[in-house]
Amino acid sequence: MTMPDERYHSLKRTEEFLTRLLNPKLTPNVPKPIRSEAKLLLRHFPTEFYLEELAAARPDILSPRMDELHKWIISNDPANSTDS
Repeated sequence: MTMPDERYHSLKRTEEFLTRLLNPKLTPNVPKPIRSEAKLLLRHFPTEFYLEELAAARPDILSPRMDELHKWIISNDPANSTDS
């Protein structure tokens, strides 16, 4: 199940990825049609402002921060233990 904070950060990382695709110095071997598609997608991609607005309106769907229950579950999951 995708958590609201995971969804938020996925959108942020997607925006960063598409932005990197536009920069030939960062991604020199990307074909022009891919750069063009990235540019078109970013044209209407939600900015930080809109992500924050969405998160404020629907924190159950989108949230920049992990909720307390999710933090507690992760911190108490034996799979995440650093004990040897």
